[in-house]
Amino acid sequence: MGTGKPSNTTFVILLTRYVAVLAGAFLVFFGSLAACSSAFERNSFRYRLTVEIETPEGPKLGSGVVEIAEKRSWLGTARTFAKGEAVVVDLGAQGLLAVLLSGREGPAWGFTDATRIAFQNFADDPSSARGFEDVRREIKRYAFGRFEKELGLAQLPAMVRIRDASDPSTITRVDPLNFEAAFNSMASFKRATLETTRDAVTSNPVWKNWLVGEEPDSGRVLKRDDKGMALVLVRRSDFVR
Repeated sequence: MGTGKPSNTTFVILLTRYVAVLAGAFLVFFGSLAACSSAFERNSFRYRLTVEIETPEGPKLGSGVVEIAEKRSWLGTARTFAKGEAVVVDLGAQGLLAVLLSGREGPAWGFTDATRIAFQNFADDPSSARGFEDVRREIKRYAFGRFEKELGLAQLPAMVRIRDASDPSTITRVDPLNFEAAFNSMASFKRATLETTRDAVTSNPVWKNWLVGEEPDSGRVLKRDDKGMALVLVRRSDFVR
C-alpha cells in the first residue's frame, strides 16, 4: 500500500519543472530589459555644412557642425531631431548670411531643413529613408561612414541676411532663386559642402548675444500683409537648438 508521500522520482520531476519555469521567467525578464534598452537606444551622427560666398572683399567662408539624433519610444516609434546652430558666413560690409536650422520648400527635394538635408543627400535612395528602421539604419551608416557631397542653393535650408548683428530688426529672408538680389549684387553664392564628421557641435557667440532673453518658441515677424497679418517670421529655434 502507498503511504501518500511523493516518491523521489516525483519530487525530481516537480523540481525540474520548477527550475524550468523559473529559468523561463528569468529569460523573459532579461529579454524585456534588453528590448527596453534597444527601444531607448540613442543613435546619432554629425555633419559639417560649409558655405562659401563671393564678395568684393574676396571669398567668405562659414561652417558649422550639427548633430542629428534619434530616440525610440515605448511604442517602437522614433523621432529625429537636430542639435546645433545656424551656419554663419560673415560677409563684411554686407553683414551676415545665416543658413538656418529650419526648412523651406526647395525645387530639387521639396521640403528641406537641418535634419532632412543629410538624408536627402547621403542616402542612396532618399525616398527609402522614411520608416523608423530605415532612419535608424541610415543614422548608423552615417555615424561610421565617410560621406561628402557638394550642394547647390536649392538644396540648402532657409537662409536670412542680417545687415547688423547688433540689431535683429535688420534681418531679411534670402530667396535662393534670386540670391544676389538680397545683397544688391554685392555677394554671390559660390559653393556649399556637406560632410560627415566627428567634430564637436559648434557654438557661435553671435547667437548668444543676439538671442538673449528670447524664449525657444518666440518669433519675429519679417513681413506682414496689408491687414497686418504675419506672412514671414523667424524663431529662436531657427538659429539655436
